[in-house]
Parts: sequence; structure tokens; C-alpha cells
Amino acid sequence: MAKSAVAPSVVVPTPEFEDTFRIEIIPTGLDRLDAIHFRNNVRNVLKRIYTVDSGKMLLDSLRSTGKRTEIHPYDGSLGSCNARFDSKTESGLGRVLFTPTQPSSTCAPLLKNPTTNKGRLSHELLFHELVHSLSAL
Repeated sequence: MAKSAVAPSVVVPTPEFEDTFRIEIIPTGLDRLDAIHFRNNVRNVLKRIYTVDSGKMLLDSLRSTGKRTEIHPYDGSLGSCNARFDSKTESGLGRVLFTPTQPSSTCAPLLKNPTTNKGRLSHELLFHELVHSLSAL
């Protein structure tokens, strides 16, 4: 009686939410645990953006460019809260610097007050920076 051959199991990575829109979350300079938190937090902000019509249009538009947008951690060295559109890279990619939770940022006190947090919440900041990225692509 012949033994049946067992095919080796192949693990195929499941595409993440951001992959659908040609967005790459790159945890530059973070240790392993912080990198995991960064990816999860940014992914959650992207999902929140996608819950509104304008967010769906923005993410779909990024996908339609055929180019990638990178999101790297923002260290605050350039000022202005927790986000910044860095530039269009040499390879034609949009590069956004963004950290969804940065309690030590200069904007942290403003976020706690509903009268001063307009346009400063994580999903609003990332949306704004992604618009810059789209216009540069």
C-alpha cells in the first residue's frame, strides 16, 4: 500500500486593510512591540476614516493612483502636533509622518477640550495628511 504524500502547509499572508488602498505602514525606528502597536493604531485610524463617505473617496482615490503611500511614525521634530506630510519620495511614493497617539505632543491639551479639538483628532489629522499625499501623487 502506497503512502499518501502530504503537501507541506503553506501560509499565505492575509492582506491587511491598508493593502487594499496601496498604503504601507512602516514603523521606522520602533522596537518590535511598539511597531506592532503603531501598525494596529494606524490601521484602526484608517478604518475609522473609511467609515465616512469622504474617507472612502479619499482611500479609493489613493488606490486609483497606482502608487503607494507610506505612513511612518512622526517624532514631533518638525512641530505641529502628531502628523506631517513629508514629501513625495524619489520613487514617486507619498510619505506621511503620523503617530496616532502622542500624548506628549504640543496639541495634547487641545485634544481634551471639545471646543479646541476640531481638526486635531487622529483620524482628522491623518485624513488631512493623506489628502496632501494624494495631491502629490
